[in-house]
Amino acid sequence: MIQSSTRPADISRWSNDGSTDGTLSIIKSYVRDRPDTITCIDIPNGGSAKARMMGLGAATGTYVGFLDSDDYLDPSFAEKMLAKADETKADMVVCGYRRINAETGEELSQELCSKRPSFKVSDDPGLTVTVNSALWNKIYRTSTLSNAATIPSPPPIAEDFLVQTLFFLEPEGSVVFVAEPLVNYLVHPHSLMTSVSESDVQPTYRAMADVRQILAERHATSDFIEAFDTSAFLHLGISLNHALSDDDSVNLPETIAACTEFLDSTCPLWRHSRYLSLRYASRHGAAYQRLRLAWLAYKAGLMVPFLKTYRLAITKLGITIKW
Repeated sequence: MIQSSTRPADISRWSNDGSTDGTLSIIKSYVRDRPDTITCIDIPNGGSAKARMMGLGAATGTYVGFLDSDDYLDPSFAEKMLAKADETKADMVVCGYRRINAETGEELSQELCSKRPSFKVSDDPGLTVTVNSALWNKIYRTSTLSNAATIPSPPPIAEDFLVQTLFFLEPEGSVVFVAEPLVNYLVHPHSLMTSVSESDVQPTYRAMADVRQILAERHATSDFIEAFDTSAFLHLGISLNHALSDDDSVNLPETIAACTEFLDSTCPLWRHSRYLSLRYASRHGAAYQRLRLAWLAYKAGLMVPFLKTYRLAITKLGITIKW
């Protein structure tokens, strides 16, 4: 985890979550070099959620950010992100990123590098649907993030999405964008999203249901809940089923049917979401138009061939479609 006040030099709390490589010794060397600005929190392996909460509890800066251990930042990340935060008084600043092949070092693509207008969640919660849910290309106002509810049982996948959803309940400020690739995200052939198993599904469903309940308890607006249900379709109906489709032992039609049953019972607004209407998608760009296409295919019972075509584009044609 990294944190900062409005001065780029004020970094950071580093959490070592039970690493078994040389991470701890590297962090300790940073502490020796800059004991006034760097603190190491060394805990047994308790998962990323616990590590983040420990770091957040120790954070004293105005803004806080999170970085996965195998990714790395552009040297100008803190300066540019904090300048944007100062300028706009935002609660969240989002930057673009590069996707890097972890084995070859080849740059695969640049994402979120086109200009996007800032927005307030309260004005249009639907605009949260296509804000990528990763925590590592953002900085958050520390006080806002600290006030957000926590997930009772963090799931093995989609945790970042749920953390971000609970954050979006809180901010009065805006979400703003820096259209530059300031984070280098390393893509591993056997990353989590390409090694999802059926055993991960039910814990993820339970966590989704927990967060849906929190939204009701915290009196989220109907618009916000509809945006959550739409995002739940994106993360379960598309992303989770896509990850599972890589496993030949998975009965994909049955898995999709179970997913549909869960969405209908727990996040029912996905079916007729205004945020996937032709009018809304046309007004808000390609990401919503792609999502609408997948939504129509899903509701028409065509998700199996849709996912097979999607995987073919990725594995055979070298095309990556970002949802």
